[in-house]
Amino acid sequence: MILWRSNPLPRPPAWPLLAMGMVLWLAPFILGRGVLWVAAMVEGAVGNVLAGLASILFFSPLLAWVGWLIALPGAWLLMRAGRFGWVPVLALGSVAGAIAAVAVVITLPAEADRWPYLAAVLPLCTVYGALATLALRALSALVIPAAILPDTNAIARHKA
Repeated sequence: MILWRSNPLPRPPAWPLLAMGMVLWLAPFILGRGVLWVAAMVEGAVGNVLAGLASILFFSPLLAWVGWLIALPGAWLLMRAGRFGWVPVLALGSVAGAIAAVAVVITLPAEADRWPYLAAVLPLCTVYGALATLALRALSALVIPAAILPDTNAIARHKA
């Protein structure tokens, strides 16, 4: 049940969902600052790799808002339908990340060859979107437990 479904909420709370989205939208920025601080203390190839990772994390909120704009209403609809399980949330995040990648790439100038950019950005955005929405589902267990915890009355009715 947990993989595919959740408790259906006739009126899921929108404000806590938006607050969680804002926290998860800004979390990579804060994490990127921390990784950049560590990268400044490390020399050589490891420091360069950490600096690259820090740059990706630090600047990801500039582009991730497009994915969150798609994922948050989708998460609200999944909560309402009782389909806020891990697998639908993973699919929602992957699709939102892919749409965000396409939305970012089509803003390139018309004379630019967009396909290499899309081929480079699409896998990254898809994985990022999936991980972000899985973090949203995990955080929902703390903030909106009624959406995640099993309905004990439904289990009792099923056993009877």
